Parts: sequence; structure tokens; C-alpha cells
Amino acid sequence: MKNKMMKMLAVGLMAVMISLSVNVADVAAHPKTVKVRVTKNGFSPATINVEKGHKLTLVFYRADNEGCGKEVVFPSLNIRKKLPLKKNVTVKITPTKAGEINFSCGMNMMKGTIIAE
Repeated sequence: MKNKMMKMLAVGLMAVMISLSVNVADVAAHPKTVKVRVTKNGFSPATINVEKGHKLTLVFYRADNEGCGKEVVFPSLNIRKKLPLKKNVTVKITPTKAGEINFSCGMNMMKGTIIAE
């Protein structure tokens, strides 16, 4: 009886471990979403880390009307998006190589960086 219980426990534990390893792999394969708050002080967060080859969705939210955060520009990607006050604006990218992708406000005063590794 004791051996049978130990075998059942071992099989159950192995099933849990396999399930966890599959879930970790699934999480790594999913895209990343980052909410970026835009205020008179700039972008928050201003630095975003992502794995190259993985989809990244940035959701910009301009919280106040002060400063020059009325738009976001990604020069190297030829992306320019207006940021209406108190609205979410989505920018989707997939970095294909390691390195930095810079973004800024329309006046190039507020700056941010995506670091793809």
C-alpha cells in the first residue's frame, strides 16, 4: 500500500513538473505588452527591454496636456503616432535584431529606448 502511494505521488509530481515546464515555454513565446505613461516629465518607463524576434505592444497613455508629448516618433521604424489626451494609443513592433530602438516626442525632447537582446 505504501509503495503504491509513493508511486502515485511520484507520477503526480512528474505531471506537475512537466506542466510547469510547458507553461514557462508558453509564456516565453507570448508577446509582451508594456504600458507607457506620457507626462510633462517624459515617458515612463523610458527604457523597455524585450527579446529580439518577440512581438512587443506598447500602449502609450498621455496623462496631461503639459509638455511636448502630443505624439511619439520611432525614427528608425518610420512610425509617428498622435497621442490624444487621456486615450490609449497602441504601437506594435517586432525587433528582428539585437540593439536599441529609440523613440521620442515630436520635438525630440522627451526620449525613450527599447533594448532588444
